[in-house]
Amino acid sequence: MMSNKIIIEGFWNLGKTTLINKLHESYGYQIINEPDHLLLDILDQDRVDIWYQNEYSLIANIFLSSVKEKIVCERSLLDSGAFMYARDGVIPLPLKNKIFTFTNELIKNNGLVVFLFSSRDFILKQNSINNKNNVVVTLLKSERFINLYDDFFRKILPKEFKIIPLCIDVSNNNNFLPINEIFRKIELHKKHETIHLIGESHV
Repeated sequence: MMSNKIIIEGFWNLGKTTLINKLHESYGYQIINEPDHLLLDILDQDRVDIWYQNEYSLIANIFLSSVKEKIVCERSLLDSGAFMYARDGVIPLPLKNKIFTFTNELIKNNGLVVFLFSSRDFILKQNSINNKNNVVVTLLKSERFINLYDDFFRKILPKEFKIIPLCIDVSNNNNFLPINEIFRKIELHKKHETIHLIGESHV
């Protein structure tokens, strides 16, 4: 049984949109799509950063206010944190406070964060073909950026924000992992989590 609240995070062009669409088709999840500043006339990077944080804050309110509905969100405030940490090496305090508030509510609502990743070569290949955002393409050429972005989800998120994401390598022999395999990993994750919690309750 999958969580009613799922956030799909991860590197660009690794199948987040495909995954949320399949969750909608196969399991009836309502979708909150990722905001895209490229549709607007925003060139200054500082303004872009603030715009995303504001958009993700609005999305967080919608996402968390959903009570019974199954809902899946493509990116969240976590992405702003990961992006700024990877680019600048630090998460600004106002953003960190927003993430704290968001993750606390996410924990209360039994939300699941899924982090899609792959090898650097696979990430670069997918983005050289599909990404129209030149800023992101340039950043992804930096091994440091990729490593820090990955570290945010694997290390910073669990340590500082008490969220342990389900990390899924989406590549298989230089091709995409079949979507059913990703579903299986999500389903098994919830089963293992349930077993773990049941075991704790008897201690």
